[in-house]
Amino acid sequence: MSKNVTSFNASKGYGEKGVKIVEQYLNGPRSTGFTLNVESNDGFRLLDVDLIYWNNNLRKLEMIEVKFDSHTYSNNIFVETISNENTGKPGYIYSTEADYIYYLFDNSLVLYIIPVTDFRVWFIENIDRFHEVSSYTGEDKVLYKSIGKLVPISVMINEVKNIEIKFLEEESPAELLLTI
Repeated sequence: MSKNVTSFNASKGYGEKGVKIVEQYLNGPRSTGFTLNVESNDGFRLLDVDLIYWNNNLRKLEMIEVKFDSHTYSNNIFVETISNENTGKPGYIYSTEADYIYYLFDNSLVLYIIPVTDFRVWFIENIDRFHEVSSYTGEDKVLYKSIGKLVPISVMINEVKNIEIKFLEEESPAELLLTI
């Protein structure tokens, strides 16, 4: 059986692309605050936080974890339960200290803004409903395997409170998204 292995550099590039798109969205013409990229900060990396956003309307800081899925046409999101099977590192659903997960797919202009607390509680209560899959990262050989569950987007939207769906072409100038 062959494995679908994503190179480490490609995987890192996907993450950086997703963070850049979210930064452009948050700093776009309808912005109500400003963004600080902390993805290379070791302290925030331990918290699984990529961005900090000061929301002027709510007068508070919001910590954001960005998930950029390379599967362009999926009806599911990948909820990582084990980040690295070799080390036993918990997946983002358990480890992130972010307030929100911003989840988007490559070549899609749909952004799902998922409140972590509501989503985590719901996911843990429903984990057995979802199909488990593995994702492999490496170059010439597998470096590590991540394990997670495929959660249908329609189920998540219908059952989890306070999820926002944004259509980026309505929120940000298209030329910004095309430059990435």
